[in-house]
Amino acid sequence: MNHLKYGSIAVGAPGSEMRLAAERTDRYAEFWRIYSLALQNAIQNHPNEYTWPESELNSVVHRIAIAYDNGSYNKDSRAFKTVCKHFGIKHTYQAIKKWIDTGELI
Repeated sequence: MNHLKYGSIAVGAPGSEMRLAAERTDRYAEFWRIYSLALQNAIQNHPNEYTWPESELNSVVHRIAIAYDNGSYNKDSRAFKTVCKHFGIKHTYQAIKKWIDTGELI
C-alpha cells in the first residue's frame, strides 16, 4: 500500500498557511478517493450489508463526506476501517480528524 508522507512546515514561514491548507485539501481528497474505492469493494464483497445499489456510490460518498464535515459520521464501517488501515491511521474519530487536518498519526 502507498503511504503518503508530508514534510514539516515551519510555523510562521512565508506562505505556510496556504501550503498547510493545500496539504489538508490534498489529504482530504485522497481520504475520500480511497474511501470510495474501499466502499465499492465492500459493496461488491458484502452486498447484504448495504441497502442501496452500487450505482449510488458517488452520492453516498458525498453524503458521508458531508457527515464527516459536520462531525456526525460513523467510523465503524468496513470502508472507514479499510481507509484507516491504508493510511496507518488509528481507528478513532480523533485520529482520523488529526490525520486529515495535519497529516500526523496519533
